[in-house]
Amino acid sequence: YKRAVVYFEEYLSGSLALNNTLGIAFGYMNLGNAYMALEQFEKVEYFYLKAINYYNILNNKEQVANCLGNLAVLKHQQKQLEAAFENYQKAFEIGKELNDYNIKANCLNNMAQIFLDKGDYEKALAYNYDAIELRELMDLDVDISDSYLSIAEIALKQKNTALAEENLNLALQLCNKIGYNQGKINYYKLYSELQEQKNNYQSAYENFKLYKQLNDSILLTEGSELKFNFREAEEPNYKNTSS
Repeated sequence: YKRAVVYFEEYLSGSLALNNTLGIAFGYMNLGNAYMALEQFEKVEYFYLKAINYYNILNNKEQVANCLGNLAVLKHQQKQLEAAFENYQKAFEIGKELNDYNIKANCLNNMAQIFLDKGDYEKALAYNYDAIELRELMDLDVDISDSYLSIAEIALKQKNTALAEENLNLALQLCNKIGYNQGKINYYKLYSELQEQKNNYQSAYENFKLYKQLNDSILLTEGSELKFNFREAEEPNYKNTSS
């Protein structure tokens, strides 16, 4: 990602020299993404706000929503939950205006996580169920399985083992169907917690071992993945893009 910073700094410099508004917006957004990946959070907000400004000039509402979502992820990482929610809400409103199910579903899912972090489990569940409805309309099986796992996590915090088990079973079926290994990792971890709550300590131990084995295997074969669920900008098509 350090190399990405150098690349996008040069890319942005060239776009500024050409007064290419779309290229400038693209450069700012991806510098924000690169610094996010490097966890240099103090630099990230500046680049996302600059990108939002240029995408607003272009009236590119989809990318404005993506930048707002990325900014919300930053605030969430910094434990600024109200600021994160405000930015997710702004992105969600743009998603409504564009009738973009994907933007709306991502925002709902992330807002659910904020309510989970705040201990408001009922709102967290409600937002997750709303996200599932939209994801089912788009047949987004990976995202649907993540929503099932999120609901199970909330249910475990509520000590609602029946709801947790129901959603864990749904998640596992979908993960097996689509070969979603990261979902399986999360499943085994949560299923271990479920079995512990049910006093099935041998099963809890066995599932935790499965979680560790699969997680270690993924890390060895694929490398450590990013912590952040931010959206990347698409590279501009340079036909008629200068302002």
